[in-house]
Amino acid sequence: MIIKRLLPLYFLIITIGTTQSQTLVKMVMPDQPAEKLQVVRLFDEFIPLETSVILGSIGFQISGGTEPYKFNWLKDNMVFATGDIAVFIPEAGKRYAFQVIDKNNCMSKADISLETISRESSFRELNIYQKDIILTPTYVTDQIKITFTRDPYATGKVRIFDLHGRQLLYDEISGSTSIPVQLPSGVYLVLIESSGEFVTYQIVVNH
Repeated sequence: MIIKRLLPLYFLIITIGTTQSQTLVKMVMPDQPAEKLQVVRLFDEFIPLETSVILGSIGFQISGGTEPYKFNWLKDNMVFATGDIAVFIPEAGKRYAFQVIDKNNCMSKADISLETISRESSFRELNIYQKDIILTPTYVTDQIKITFTRDPYATGKVRIFDLHGRQLLYDEISGSTSIPVQLPSGVYLVLIESSGEFVTYQIVVNH
């Protein structure tokens, strides 16, 4: 048996005896990343109990591994949400984490430090950041209006989620914009992204 290597690590041509038959075997080698996959939390989240909140992958630094990445959100080491955004109601005594899986199924995770504070205090702190991006009204019948107070010509992305974390609306806006809201009556979360910053609002739709 004569074995000839044509391309390192990719193809082997095998010749058996004196026959002219050849077998081509493809050996697929996974990409080897230069760095080990690692995910690091950039900041702690301050969230209230018993109300829906939004966490995003933007709050974590991901390095190494091989793209594309998959994102899981864990509660007591069980996946409760996937994707770059998680909408959930924090529970006292639970452990939360953000998990990243790369193309080669290498995994890394970062624990989420949730310092639970009162709902009133949480909304007061949130209002500091919401002054630059204002949503009105929060009691909605047919539409909402997004206003950028610091930069009237700012651009942004608007997402609306239900309380189960399902994205129901996505829109890209420029400057102050009115967005029709044709959703069943209920409570929803609005996530607004602009210039790398995120703010959230809770709205009540009532037709």
